[in-house]
Amino acid sequence: SFSRKEDAEKFLNNSREERYSDDSPIAYVDGSYDAGSGTYSYGAVIIYDGKEVWLSNSYSNDKLAEMNNVAGELMGSMCSMNYALRNGISKLLIVYDYAGVKNWCTGDWRCKTSGTSLYKRYYDEISKILHIHFRKVKGHSGHYYNNLADSLARDALGLANESNKRLLNDASKSRRVERRVFGL
Repeated sequence: SFSRKEDAEKFLNNSREERYSDDSPIAYVDGSYDAGSGTYSYGAVIIYDGKEVWLSNSYSNDKLAEMNNVAGELMGSMCSMNYALRNGISKLLIVYDYAGVKNWCTGDWRCKTSGTSLYKRYYDEISKILHIHFRKVKGHSGHYYNNLADSLARDALGLANESNKRLLNDASKSRRVERRVFGL
């Protein structure tokens, strides 16, 4: 038992939010969807070794496109895991704004579609090698790296608005960035 309410809340927060060191690699992921073309995309910003790696791609798989932007959210998470594995990263924090990114992996949500089942299987296999942690941020709330991942996803579909383009342009000028089209 706890003698103070603050101690109990701290314990609960630490058990829900995995401990993660600030100098470990972080992947911010987001997805987008274009109803006109039936394509979806992801954007990811991976921060490690003093640099940012920007990943993005678009897809037109009809079965997964039924999931709209959720397909992109999950693809961003999977591509970030894959990138980490290919680059010798052993631990990765995935920061997301859509709860399914974590909840299908942890089993908090039941997989009801082929896309979510594929995502869960991918996570189950890769997490045997890569230690993956999750952290949620509120979408479209001004979180810089979440906005950057969103802008990359929208840009991959050709849907970036002026604000998205300005963010991508300003960010690429002000830091060490490596940009790649990356898929599974």
